[in-house]
Amino acid sequence: MKTLTAIYSSPLGPIVIESDGLAIKGLRFSKAETTTISTTQGEVTPNETAATIAIIAETLQWLDDYFAGKRPCNMPRLTPKVRRFSNAFGRHC
Repeated sequence: MKTLTAIYSSPLGPIVIESDGLAIKGLRFSKAETTTISTTQGEVTPNETAATIAIIAETLQWLDDYFAGKRPCNMPRLTPKVRRFSNAFGRHC
């Protein structure tokens, strides 16, 4: 399975967004400064591009709203493992 990554420049430093192309697998802080989307197993195919861009774009918008002080309710799709972790903190909407 491919792991797609993108970097978000947050006020706290760069955040790496990891996705399987359909849902978010994880977020972590990084020292990287690039904003490219890359994959660990080959290039993203044209059929994967639309979904990849959509999930990454949703996540970038959610992070923009969060760091702007809003309380974004429309969380991007999360993998089941990440969803369980997120649910442990409760919903804020």
